[in-house]
Amino acid sequence: MKGRRRERIDGNDSSDKNPLSSARKGKGSSSSSINNNGNGSRRKDGDNGNGNGNVGGGGRNSNDDGGSRADRDARSLWHRKSGIGHRLFLSYYGMQPPGVVVECCDINYDTKTTEGKDDDADADGNGMMSANDGIVRCSGGGMSRAAKRRRRQREKGSAATAGQHAAVPFHEKRSREANEICHASSVIGGSVAIIDATARRRRANDRTMDDASRHSLHMAYVASNGRYAHLSHFVDALSRPLPLTFRFRECVTTTPSSSISSSTSSSSSSSSSSSSAVDDMKRRLREEYTDLVMPAHFDQSSNIYQSTPNSSLCRYNLGALSPKLRELIVEGSTSGILARQELGSMLPVIGLRGVGALGSGSRVLDLCASPGSKTLQTLEIVAADGDDLDECDRGISDRRRGRGGGRVIANDVHPGRLDSLREAVSRSGMSSSVTARVTYTNYDASSFPSPKSGRLFDAVICDVPCGGDGTIRKDVHVLPMWSPNISNSMHVLQLRILQRALQLVKVGGVVCYSTCSMNPIENEAVVAAALRGRTGFVGVGGAMYELLEWPSGSLPGFVLRPGARDWKVAFYDHDGGAWKNDEDADDNDDDGLTFFDDYVSASAAGVVGDISPSFWPNRAENGNLGLHRCVRLLPQDQDSGGFFLGLIKRCC
Repeated sequence: MKGRRRERIDGNDSSDKNPLSSARKGKGSSSSSINNNGNGSRRKDGDNGNGNGNVGGGGRNSNDDGGSRADRDARSLWHRKSGIGHRLFLSYYGMQPPGVVVECCDINYDTKTTEGKDDDADADGNGMMSANDGIVRCSGGGMSRAAKRRRRQREKGSAATAGQHAAVPFHEKRSREANEICHASSVIGGSVAIIDATARRRRANDRTMDDASRHSLHMAYVASNGRYAHLSHFVDALSRPLPLTFRFRECVTTTPSSSISSSTSSSSSSSSSSSSAVDDMKRRLREEYTDLVMPAHFDQSSNIYQSTPNSSLCRYNLGALSPKLRELIVEGSTSGILARQELGSMLPVIGLRGVGALGSGSRVLDLCASPGSKTLQTLEIVAADGDDLDECDRGISDRRRGRGGGRVIANDVHPGRLDSLREAVSRSGMSSSVTARVTYTNYDASSFPSPKSGRLFDAVICDVPCGGDGTIRKDVHVLPMWSPNISNSMHVLQLRILQRALQLVKVGGVVCYSTCSMNPIENEAVVAAALRGRTGFVGVGGAMYELLEWPSGSLPGFVLRPGARDWKVAFYDHDGGAWKNDEDADDNDDDGLTFFDDYVSASAAGVVGDISPSFWPNRAENGNLGLHRCVRLLPQDQDSGGFFLGLIKRCC
């Protein structure tokens, strides 16, 4: 192991074996489509550059062709079925320093041994985290076969016990609250209908909690036998479905559906005012569904609604818990009154508005716009005072129509996704006078052309394609295929898109860079690389930029964590894991996850392909760049998905 200049994170034993025993020399990339976002696939620009989402790539000899198509498909199938994605996810984030997915914590690193030592002693006497030639030495890397067998037997026994008695405080709290509400509703309501409805909701809530305890990530965490105890709340949050979230639109000029106002008074039902329709719907939510949804406490406008903590309401069980509420939300979405959007997806537009870069009349570029949730959210703001477009909506040219008021340029590299974006805007229920302010373009975001007029944009939304592991609560396809190589493969493309966005924003304007990934390689590493040489002094092209703080007046009370200043870089070597040869296949439980301290040590160890010096943090420089001003949305803080964003202002 010493001759290979590296050690690996050990994983839990799996009964699944790699089916590629006859093709182990093919070490190329295995393409995987990880879907996500606030509302759709994160592979928005994935055909550019390195955005291929490699499972096997980015590791040793990843420039190889990966064998035949059948070999690559079989490797992808094994990765998905074996559960290795869940173990890699735990190992990767379990080894990250505080500030990435957990804040202040005691990281209880394991103290397994190197070859020739007893299970409970470390060869260097330094526990799990010792270093050798710039490579992190992790537990289990050099254990003897007998030691590994003994450890697996202990872990299986502990996992079985822990599986029956695992403490999940949040689940217990929700269960107690649900039982209390059910009892109170039965006594106060005095109605069989109320009792039946509450009982139905309690059963759905219990099923949700049972599903969480059986979630593959939770089971992998239990099987780790306490190795990543500091991730308990993180894993607990990710093991539950994403709570239902929606918001009322700010710019609505449509007549509400009759079903929404069916229970209103005669005076309000005859009114076609959009504000009246919103007020009517909020009243119905308050009077009839307060046990299921309520306004978010951090939103002063009371336009953002979330499912209540004791309801376990999500998009999957909405129809079962309350069919009438589902009908109401669908009607509101169709009529343009509300939008179903996740909390993380709302943040870029809220942040841009909070720092004054986005308002009525602004010109905004959405570089990677599909599926359109942020485009529509932006449109509501820039068109807020757009009455001048009403008379222009009938027959005048797009050029004249674009002179007055704000506009949104919605760009996407994929024609098919651009068509879906158009359909989403047309289905939004917003009036044509508002949706006419959207211009659709089909360019590679990393080479988006400069405006012919020479007029740059007030704000640029740079919500780039990413690995999407912040969406695993809603997208069941992400975790089974998870690998750090996916994020590694996206880094260069993301950097190119952000660099182009910085060139397209005007002096005094702001770029919002965001991902729904929790991986620093896609987040802080990209921001740092883009700003390097461009902050604190005149940089490339005579431009200078600075990271802005999250606006204090936006969403007061909303929990956002500062950007990470330090992180670890890892690669997954598919063929260097437990299956490296037939003799070791049954006994070697390494998962092939390797951490390197710097680019030099990784290159010396033979890592090729998706690798760049900008992966690694420059600890001395990161403080000067102000990476702490970026924000991280962690799932356990707000019972949400994971999200990252940085607000970058062009100073000159």
